[in-house]
Amino acid sequence: DPIVANRALAAVGLGQLGAPELLAAIPDAWFASDARDPAIAYCRECAAIAWTLLGEAARPVSGDRPQDVFDGALARLREGLRADQPELRFQCAAGVAQLAGREAEADLVAALARETIPQIRGALVTAIGELDPPGAAACDVLAPLCDEPHTPTAFAAALALTAARDPRGGPQLLRALGRPEDRGRALEALAALGPRAPEAALPAVRRLAYSLFTPGLTRVRAAYALARLAPREGEALLARLS
Repeated sequence: DPIVANRALAAVGLGQLGAPELLAAIPDAWFASDARDPAIAYCRECAAIAWTLLGEAARPVSGDRPQDVFDGALARLREGLRADQPELRFQCAAGVAQLAGREAEADLVAALARETIPQIRGALVTAIGELDPPGAAACDVLAPLCDEPHTPTAFAAALALTAARDPRGGPQLLRALGRPEDRGRALEALAALGPRAPEAALPAVRRLAYSLFTPGLTRVRAAYALARLAPREGEALLARLS
């Protein structure tokens, strides 16, 4: 199609349909090192999304697509983690985690070690957090990232550690309570940690749970977290709020 955006959306459409033809249909020219046009960058992002959709449709357990279709989609996403183009590396992080599950851990940790762009590092950390759960080796890589100056990456690392019930992200979760945009997820993560949360979590959560200035939904989340940290007190507050 002469309209570049239509080409990109056509690739996504093939992925949604689970069409194996997608693997051969995406042109190599999209990934040329000199392809700097923003419209082609959009095509690359859509290619990664399309491969992920195709891989989901072609999972071997479904029995309705050949194994090589799934393998082909996953292989292209893994290659994308090493691509020169940053937008492709960004999109492939989530795709590899989604298709490969726990088997993606080594790929994502290796990509994180290579990556220098903060936004892509954040995407890789978030993808590691989607594993069920991150393994011990990945957690050892994530723990120091909780002190990164790039706040989204630091917070993503804390959430990923929480998925593994690793308390080393606790201090970053406490700092996130002071950021309205992150407060809800931080409360949920502290609730998940429960007794493993930092000692300072109890007074911080208590303040949010009882404050009349706390928005209603946040207050309920804080009360739930309080129920995990101080069960009798928190459950009584939840009962009053419900």
